[in-house]
Amino acid sequence: MGIFIPFFWLFNQIDASRLAALYNLSLEGLSTAALPEDSHSPPLGGSYVGSAALLVVGLIALSKTLFYFSLEWVESWWPVAPIALGAYLIYRAREDHNNKTVELP
Repeated sequence: MGIFIPFFWLFNQIDASRLAALYNLSLEGLSTAALPEDSHSPPLGGSYVGSAALLVVGLIALSKTLFYFSLEWVESWWPVAPIALGAYLIYRAREDHNNKTVELP
C-alpha cells in the first residue's frame, strides 16, 4: 500500500492535467477529441439579492478606500444584513406559497 497510494495519486494528477489540456484544445477547435456529455457551460443566471449584497459591500469598501469614510458604524449595524435576508426569505416563501395553484382531479 505504501508504494501503490503515491503511484495512484501521481497517476491521477498527470491524467487530470493531460485531460484538461486535451479538453481545452478541443474547445478551442485545435483537436477533435470528444468532450464528455456534461461539459456544457453553466447558465449565467443571477440573483437580485446576491447582486444587491455585492453592490452594497462594494460601495461600502469603495467609500472607505476612495473617500476615506469611517467604517466604525459597520461594527454595530452588521446584524441588519442577516435580519434583512431572513425577512426577504420569509417574504419569498409566503409569495411562493400563495402563488401555488392546486389542481383538482
